[in-house]
Amino acid sequence: MKHIDIHNKEQVLERIRTRLAVTDAGYARQVAAIRSYNRSGQDWRAAGVLIPLCYKKSVEDGRGGFVLQLIRRSSAVKQSGDISGPGGMLSSRFDRILRLPLLLGVTPILRRYAKAAAKQKGKTELSIVSLFLANALRESWEEIGLNPLNVDFLGPLPCQDLLMMTRTIFPVAGHVKREWKFRPNREVERVVEIPLADFFRKDSYGMYCVDNSFSGESPPFTTPCLIRRSHGDEEDILWGATLRIIMDFLRIVFDFVPPENGDGRVIRKIISADYLTSNGKQGKGKPVPRATSGTRERRS
Repeated sequence: MKHIDIHNKEQVLERIRTRLAVTDAGYARQVAAIRSYNRSGQDWRAAGVLIPLCYKKSVEDGRGGFVLQLIRRSSAVKQSGDISGPGGMLSSRFDRILRLPLLLGVTPILRRYAKAAAKQKGKTELSIVSLFLANALRESWEEIGLNPLNVDFLGPLPCQDLLMMTRTIFPVAGHVKREWKFRPNREVERVVEIPLADFFRKDSYGMYCVDNSFSGESPPFTTPCLIRRSHGDEEDILWGATLRIIMDFLRIVFDFVPPENGDGRVIRKIISADYLTSNGKQGKGKPVPRATSGTRERRS
C-alpha cells in the first residue's frame, strides 16, 4: 500500500471509487454462466452481498477510521457462527422492481462517479450491477435494519462461486454515511465491526483447520483466517468466501498482499453435513461447472 493514510476518510473513499471504477467485475458474464448451468439441469443460484464501510471518529487506537460492518450468523440459519456481509439470495422479480429507482437516479445511492463507471462498461453490466446492488440493500435492510438511503455505492467486487453450495456471490462495496442503530433479525446473532486497520496487521491472521470428514475428505484442510477478539475472551473468525471477497477488495484498492501464515495461530473447526446444505438440498454430489470469470471456491 502506497501514498494513502487509511485513517483519512476522503482519501480512502476516493481511492476505493477510483480503483473499483476500472475493475472488471464481469457480472454480465457471470450471470450468463449461471443461466447456462441452469439450462443444463443444475440448481445454481445467485446472491447479492453488501460489504459496508462506515467511518467512525474513534476506533480502537483512538483515531478515526473505517470499520467493516459484517454480521455473525445466528443458530437459526445454516453456517451459524460464520461472519459474512449482509445479503442473501436474489429475488428476481422483486429486486428488478427495487433497482428501478437506482437506475433512474431517484435515490442518491447510485449516482455520479459510481454510476458513470458502471455505465462505461455497457448497459447490460450496469443493469446487472444495479440488480445485485438492490438485492444486497434489500437484504441489509431486512437483516440488520440498514437504511438503503444511508448507503453510497462504491463499486462491484469480483464474484465468488461456492461450488459445493451451487451458488455465486455478487459482492458490492458501500459507504455507510452515518452511524446507525443495528436491528438484527432472527438470522443475525449480532453485527461484527472490524476496523480496516486490522487487516493490515500481521498478528490479525492465522490459519483455520477445518474438519469436514463427513464428506469423505481426509485429512482436514487448512485455510487463512482473520481472528478478531469481540466479547471478552470470545473470538470471531473471518474465513472462506467472505475473507476472499475482502482480500480482493484490499488487493484492488490498496495493493495489499496478505501474510502467508499470519502469526502462526491455528484455529480448529468441525463442520457437519448440514453446514453445506443449500436450498434444502445437500450440496455434495452436484455437478461442478467449469470455472468462469468468478473466483472459484476450493473447499470452504
